[in-house]
Amino acid sequence: TGKAVAIRFSTLEAICKALDCQPGDILEYEYD
Repeated sequence: TGKAVAIRFSTLEAICKALDCQPGDILEYEYD
């Protein structure tokens, strides 16, 4: 489906540190 099922918090933390952002800035929840 091309959608992520899970993401490790350590990965999310690294992305947020690299982009200087908050998780809500890069994540979006979509209902199936």
